[in-house]
Amino acid sequence: MASVAVSLLALAIAVSAARPSLGAASNGGAAALVATGAPDAILARAVQDFHSNLIASARLGESPPGYAHGVWISYALKLHGGHFDFRRGTWQAQIITGLLRDISRDRGWPAVVGYGISLVLPNGTTRPWSQTSIRSSTPASIAPITEADVRSILKRTTKAAGVKLIEVTFVHPLGHLAVEATITTSKARGYIHDRYINDWAIIGPLLGHPGKPRVEGTLLVVRSPTTWLEVMSYAYRTTAGGATTNSHAP
Repeated sequence: MASVAVSLLALAIAVSAARPSLGAASNGGAAALVATGAPDAILARAVQDFHSNLIASARLGESPPGYAHGVWISYALKLHGGHFDFRRGTWQAQIITGLLRDISRDRGWPAVVGYGISLVLPNGTTRPWSQTSIRSSTPASIAPITEADVRSILKRTTKAAGVKLIEVTFVHPLGHLAVEATITTSKARGYIHDRYINDWAIIGPLLGHPGKPRVEGTLLVVRSPTTWLEVMSYAYRTTAGGATTNSHAP
């Protein structure tokens, strides 16, 4: 029997030739990106759009034993020693997986049912890290928003939380909008003690808490005046998130 990856590629070529390309949503004033070609080409473009060297490779294949039958995306992350490399690389993979799942569903391609993460070690070998299945659909549609609106929301929420917004950067995988924000707090212990409440008070309005989701995902870096405290990520389509804290922070 032909593998899922092969059947996916064959079906992709047939569908792409028979119907118009899927236009990705345009957010933040960016020009719409029309994703063309087979799923592996779309996957490669999504990785490229992050302008990051954290995802060393990404490939389509069959789901591993014990998981729902379908397409699985395998990522290899190459960490470069930064505090946030693992969290940021995983966040990028989670966003890409959600986009590929929805594009595949809309085009009638075989379903993307999950993703795997492996780590590329300094000696060049690869260590399997995790396998994660995903739900079949996004909880709710993402409402378009501009980069200026994102900045406005973050200025409002950080002010209300009593922290300072330091930096906001944007990425546009397949033309969709995701955001990274860095904040600083003078009350490090108090913030970390209630970090779940504090994090969601800041980024929640961008992710549908409350209201409609506005971005593909958020990566929040929390700092004190002297060091980093936490990096928290969330990818909306895959409803996947996590946080890494600095155990050496005072």
